[in-house]
Amino acid sequence: MLSGQLTINGKDAYDNWGVYLEKGALANLITPPPMKAFVENASSAIDGKEVFTSATPHMDARDVQLTFIISASDESQFYTRYKGFVGELAKGVVDLKTSHEAGVVYHLLYKSAQNLTLYNGTLAKVSVKFNEYNPAYRK
Repeated sequence: MLSGQLTINGKDAYDNWGVYLEKGALANLITPPPMKAFVENASSAIDGKEVFTSATPHMDARDVQLTFIISASDESQFYTRYKGFVGELAKGVVDLKTSHEAGVVYHLLYKSAQNLTLYNGTLAKVSVKFNEYNPAYRK
């Protein structure tokens, strides 16, 4: 069953909007974020360069693209669910949690949606781009 697998802003995505992640989308979400560059000094007064390493390296913000499936029993229900889902994304701040990682909440900013593919009026696929502004904050 798809209920309970994905929550968006504390709401069950499947129960509220018929939304679930496309197979393979989870990999995009759990891919490790990039690290911030170390501070460097490439002075011409020294050979090579100095690299100032920190005891605690820091992660950088990242963009993540997730593909969602929206399903419904008929066309009317589809458009109601679709409008609700898009309205939730339009709030801008999206807290996303999956059943795969207990206690982990991804704090994302909605950037854009693209590649909406509509199938027979009751099923659609849409790719959504988010920014995870602080990957160290996943509580």
